[in-house]
Amino acid sequence: MTVDYNSTALIAACMLGNSNMTKLLLSDSRVDINLQRANGDTALHVAAYFGSVDIVEQLLESKALNTAIKNNRQLRALDYALTRGHKKIACLLQGDNQDQDFK
Repeated sequence: MTVDYNSTALIAACMLGNSNMTKLLLSDSRVDINLQRANGDTALHVAAYFGSVDIVEQLLESKALNTAIKNNRQLRALDYALTRGHKKIACLLQGDNQDQDFK
């Protein structure tokens, strides 16, 4: 994943692992939680890529979140979690709060 200087504040907060800023931004109704960067990644993609469990949990609390969005490489946030070995995040994205072995 490369730095995209055209990211939204929410995506930047997720990229930096700043859960306090993420929480603050999510409280603003003007923030589009599903907005995609030029490469198609959303805030959820970024949080899943970096393994930020607390931020993924915050994002999942939003009813507006679309977990099925694919980026330009046809990857979902779940795909990032699985390929990078973030089992807890993969479980959360599949609606299961218990760790499982994913292949």
